[in-house]
Parts: sequence; structure tokens; C-alpha cells
Amino acid sequence: MSLNPKCKSFLVAYHNFRCSANIGLFINVRKCMVLFLNGANGGWFPAPYLDKHGEVDPSLRRHHQLFLNQKRYDVLLRNVWLNHQVQSTIARKLEGDTNTGGWESL
Repeated sequence: MSLNPKCKSFLVAYHNFRCSANIGLFINVRKCMVLFLNGANGGWFPAPYLDKHGEVDPSLRRHHQLFLNQKRYDVLLRNVWLNHQVQSTIARKLEGDTNTGGWESL
């Protein structure tokens, strides 16, 4: 994360630190993604919007109209935010994204 005060990531981290006890969910509408932050750790997750076929469109690549999926929104709100699961959700994401070196390391 950049420490340049003009950088958007710095502004999000600063707002997160000042206003939400270092834990936060931020939606990036232009990418259709939700940023989960816990201090210096975080991860991007698909927003609770689906197209008419029930598929997510991260980064809005297909340019289809998206609709709020109430079930996915409820999971995000109730299971993650209200049950204080932001930290564990980020940890699971980081564990899943860890590259162990591929076939060469086996």
C-alpha cells in the first residue's frame, strides 16, 4: 500500500484507520469488487451483483447489466460484517492465494 497521501489506497487506509477501528468493507463500483481491510491486510472479493445469468462480472469486463443479488448481499452483511468475520475471511483469502511454488517445489 502506498504512503503517498494523493494515492487512493492511502486514502482508503487512512479512512479505515480513522473511522472504523481499522476494519472495513469498501465497494469499488468501477470494478464491481468489495475490498475487505483489516489493518495492513486485505483482499478483493466480488461484489454482490450478478448479471441475468447469475454470474459475477469482476472488473465489469462483459459490460452486462448487473443486479443486486439479495442472497449474496445478506451473506456479506450478516455472515461477514455483523458476525465479525472480516479478519477470518481475509485470512482464508490470503491462504488460498499463497503460491507455494508450483509443480517444481513438489
